Amino acid sequence: IVKYKRQVAVGCVAFCLVVFAGASLAGGGASANGESASPAAADASQNTGEEQQGAVVSAAGAAEAEATENVNPLEQDAYPEVNELIQNYYNYMAAGDMEGLATVEDTTTEEEQKVREEVMEHALKEASLVPLTIMETVLESMAELEVLEEKGSRLAVSDAGVGILFAQAALEGASLNVLINTKMMKDRETAGHYEQRAAELIREGRQRKDRIYERVLKKLQ
Repeated sequence: IVKYKRQVAVGCVAFCLVVFAGASLAGGGASANGESASPAAADASQNTGEEQQGAVVSAAGAAEAEATENVNPLEQDAYPEVNELIQNYYNYMAAGDMEGLATVEDTTTEEEQKVREEVMEHALKEASLVPLTIMETVLESMAELEVLEEKGSRLAVSDAGVGILFAQAALEGASLNVLINTKMMKDRETAGHYEQRAAELIREGRQRKDRIYERVLKKLQ
């Protein structure tokens, strides 16, 4: 998109220069017709026009070269084929061109598709391990809250109750992020292992939450 914007900008600059040169040439021609200029003056006017046209082309080329040199590497189109495919799809959809839409197809080779699937599988596994680690950390914090409820100040007992409720919510929320990733994994054995571990952590967390919360309520009543 940035590349196209720069090309449009360069085109606008070139167009303005062409219009300016054309206006100058038209003015020079009208002046020559209105006055009895000598053949030498006419030749000079023609030469001037050619020089101006050359200047327009040079200016446009310089502007395009400068625009290309100043492109930020982070703004360059890293996947031109993919973006062109998507753009063609939306153009045909917007125009209601079903025949054109039928011509839009993914040209990814089988080898490229295989590599893509391997990368995706690895990413899904890594994305599942992060919330699992969070769940384990939350469960450890529940143990600390239980100590606070048992041995801490009675003035802080309600804080232990609120904390254990938040911890359980965090535990179950993280489990959803595990499931959304394991659902798309092709390695069902690993996915099943992650899901089982998440279920174990939720079960243990619920037991601890219920125990602590009930004791907190008794102390507050």
